[in-house]
Amino acid sequence: WAADVDAIVVAGTDFVAVVPRDNASIDRHHDIAGQPMDRVTVALAPKHCHPVSAAPAAEFALRGAWARSWQTCGTLARALDLAGDHAREREQFGRPIARFQAVQSLLSEAAGSLSMAKTAAQFATAVVTAHGFDSAQGRFAVSVAKIESARAATIVARNVHQVHGAIGFTLDHRLRHFTTRALAWRSEFGAQRTWQHRLGQLVTNHPGSAWEAVTSLSSTVAADLNK
Repeated sequence: WAADVDAIVVAGTDFVAVVPRDNASIDRHHDIAGQPMDRVTVALAPKHCHPVSAAPAAEFALRGAWARSWQTCGTLARALDLAGDHAREREQFGRPIARFQAVQSLLSEAAGSLSMAKTAAQFATAVVTAHGFDSAQGRFAVSVAKIESARAATIVARNVHQVHGAIGFTLDHRLRHFTTRALAWRSEFGAQRTWQHRLGQLVTNHPGSAWEAVTSLSSTVAADLNK
């Protein structure tokens, strides 16, 4: 939505800049959901920059990824509800398609992946509440939440569209308003592979084994919540 604003805020490693729209070059694009996804090039000048002691760019990315994880879970839950309603209402060979094992398998796989994503998002919320976003525990939990939400977006979107059949791909069907947004959000604030790489770095930088790294980054949260 950069083309529709008066100024653009740039978060750097040790500064925040407010750049007027006239000092930016904007190449208009759209994502898979048809929403603006502009490519922005800004000309930073010293007068635009304000030094800060923290690192706003890193925490902004973490907060954005956490928010997108929850939004993805919400839109996928609605898409799964629509698929369940359609399966119960749509009849083939004299009975609802929800009674066919193949359809049940699609819906159960989608529900399972969504449940994992929601659990990861809930865990991330508990972690950042206890330790903050820009902590080892926060980076670990947000990475897991973003990875799981992106994975769920792929699985749920695929399965619910298969349940709906051809009608689910039409422009006038409401299903696409949920699935395309979930698919678009996979790449916002870092794609799935980016967060997988960051999660791998957290584990490899830990002095112990992978299991010790995971337990040390997550068990402290459970202890804090039980106090």
